[in-house]
Amino acid sequence: MRTASICLIVLVLAVVGCSPAGGSSPSPSVVPSPSAVPSPSATTCPPLAAPLIPSDSLIGATLDRGASADRFILAFGPRRGSVAPSITLSAVAPPFSMGGSGLPVEVAGSRFLQLRLDGMTIYDDLGRPTFTAAPDQKLQGGPIRQAVLVDDFEGVVAWIVGYDGPGCVTFRRESDGGERLVLEIAHD
Repeated sequence: MRTASICLIVLVLAVVGCSPAGGSSPSPSVVPSPSAVPSPSATTCPPLAAPLIPSDSLIGATLDRGASADRFILAFGPRRGSVAPSITLSAVAPPFSMGGSGLPVEVAGSRFLQLRLDGMTIYDDLGRPTFTAAPDQKLQGGPIRQAVLVDDFEGVVAWIVGYDGPGCVTFRRESDGGERLVLEIAHD
């Protein structure tokens, strides 16, 4: 057991040591998490990959119930800054806390995803908010139970999405009628 633990530590250090150094890329980047979402099986769910972020200007977020899936939709406005935004989608487990205060946050569901956007602007040049979404959103009767904004400070916007069941998770970019990222969880 001790040998296995030491080998695991050495492997993690080797992987960390091989990480590329340097600054941010000049274009939007995606940081997919290979174990981002537990799936019922490889034959029933397509592989999950995070899409490119359409803009650095987040203007809205909504939960929506569809006929075959629930959706968490992020809406984007025109690009405002020079920082290349990035996105990380990962499976997480409670306890959850607010980014600035550390206060505990309860999120309904038995499975949880964290959607973290880096390099976001949510205010205009005069300091007025451009992001107009409820920070705590709930749905009843489907797989997505709740989405809670847990961080919105210094270019970081992070949501915890709580859901139930083994429904397939997909994540895509839509451009019809405005730029959006859609996290979708299929009904059972």
